[in-house]
Amino acid sequence: MTFWMPLLFESNSASFIIVPLKDLGQQMGRDASNLGFSSISVDQESLLEYGSLLQAVALFFHPLLQDIAKSKYRVITISPKLIINPKFLSMFKSRLVCKQIT
Repeated sequence: MTFWMPLLFESNSASFIIVPLKDLGQQMGRDASNLGFSSISVDQESLLEYGSLLQAVALFFHPLLQDIAKSKYRVITISPKLIINPKFLSMFKSRLVCKQIT
């Protein structure tokens, strides 16, 4: 699939893939892992599993999103509902995150 290509040429990049179904996101995450890319599927459940939203002052300070900002994951699949969340979108104001998006 062509959306894997930028990851092959830019070692510090990350791809955000918006998927309509949780199962599809998890499958794409497994495919990415099988290709050797670190990946995570982000949805409301994974945010809750990774750490309490109540502990984060803002969604951007959530441990999972901090790991994304620190380039721990190269492939991030995310639900459309979450990508339009204003608190989640605030993560993209970080220059660190914007530099790594492919």
